[in-house]
Order: sequence, then structure tokens, then C-alpha cells
Amino acid sequence: MSDFRVVAVLHEYHESEEDRAMPVACVFSAGSDGGGWRVLPSASTNSATVSLPGASDSISFAGRANGALYWAIGGEDGAMLGFDEAALEFSRVPFLTDDDTNGSSYDRWSFRVVGGEDGALRVVRMVRNELRVHARRRGSDEWVVERLLRLREATLGLPGRSERFFQRNAMIMAAHEAYVLVTPQEKTWLFSVELETLRVEREHERNKYPGQAFPSELPWPPSLTACTDERGRRRRSRR
Repeated sequence: MSDFRVVAVLHEYHESEEDRAMPVACVFSAGSDGGGWRVLPSASTNSATVSLPGASDSISFAGRANGALYWAIGGEDGAMLGFDEAALEFSRVPFLTDDDTNGSSYDRWSFRVVGGEDGALRVVRMVRNELRVHARRRGSDEWVVERLLRLREATLGLPGRSERFFQRNAMIMAAHEAYVLVTPQEKTWLFSVELETLRVEREHERNKYPGQAFPSELPWPPSLTACTDERGRRRRSRR
């Protein structure tokens, strides 16, 4: 490609809130103008108005939908960080209140953002082995549960199914606007769930490519890359 853009989102100490952080966007562009990296001004990206936890490992990438990137923010109120790819602007997207989360985690294994042909924003969550699809009502911050699937019951009778599965919360391995790829924690036993029909499938080509399945097999916490800006302040970014 002769013309493309790369966006890197960094986690930086907040300008005005002690022990808090804010997102910072850097953009690399390639084109006839020479391109290169540039740090976007916080005023233009609205980053200074978005307050994040000081610890970067409480934030995990949740997906891309409807022209925006999303991160789940754990340990607070279930909010999400959004970054509009066209406007190059950050926003804090409310999700569920503490009463609705039931202590469930917000990480890449249990929380994914997906889009859809109707343009609605959806969140797929794994809560106590229930696959829940939440949709945000247009023009409001209200979320509703569109669909719910209990994995213990839905997977009964599938080839390779074991009674020891689903003692722990199942894990979302990949998410798409049409389906999610799931495995129990006890063993890599992949199956996919079609989000429109909630049909569970084992024999499908997409079920053969899990990547790494378990957090214990991954470098944790995620490695951080540090850099400094023109004022010598230290920045941290998730690789």
C-alpha cells in the first residue's frame, strides 16, 4: 500500500487528576506528504476529559465496531473507552452500573465489542458461563440484553463435550459481528456461537484456529513500551 495510517493509543498520567491517567493518540501516516509519526493534541482528541485508572493493566482492548475502537475499563463502573477513527477523538462510553455487573470481569476473555449491519453498538459478555449479547439503544446510554445463551446446556451432546467443562467461566477467543469463538477454561475445546440465532457449532472451519487459549500461557501483565514526549514526560503504551 502506498497510502495508509497507523494509530497508536498510549496510557499517560493525567494532566490534572492525581493517580489517574488519560489516553493519548499518536498517528503514523504514509503518503505523498512524507508522512511520519505525530502526537495528536489532547484538546483536539478530547483526551484530557477522559479519566482512566492509573494502572494500565486494568484496561483491555475490546474490539472495533462502526468506525471506532473500544477498550474495556475494569475495576470501576464497567465503562468503555472509545476512539472515533474518523474524528480522531476519545470518549468515555457508559456501560452497566455496578448492580448490573455482578462482579464480572472486563477483559479480553470475557468482554468484546462487535458491530452489526444495523449500526448498533453491541457488547458480548461471558458471565458465569452465560453468553450475553447487549445492545445500546439508539440515541441513549441504555443497554438491553438482546440474547442470552447458557453454555452448559447449549453444548450438551456435542462431540468431545466433557462433564468437567464449565466449572470456571468460559473464554471468548475471537469475536465477529456474526459469531463468537469460545472455549472452556478446562481444555481448549473450541466452538462458535452465531449471534443472530445462538446456534452452537463445533464442526466449522473457523473453529480450528484458536491462537493462545489461556491467560496463564501469556506474558502477564502485558508488556509496556515506554517513550517520552518533547517535555520529557514518560508515556506507556500497550503492545
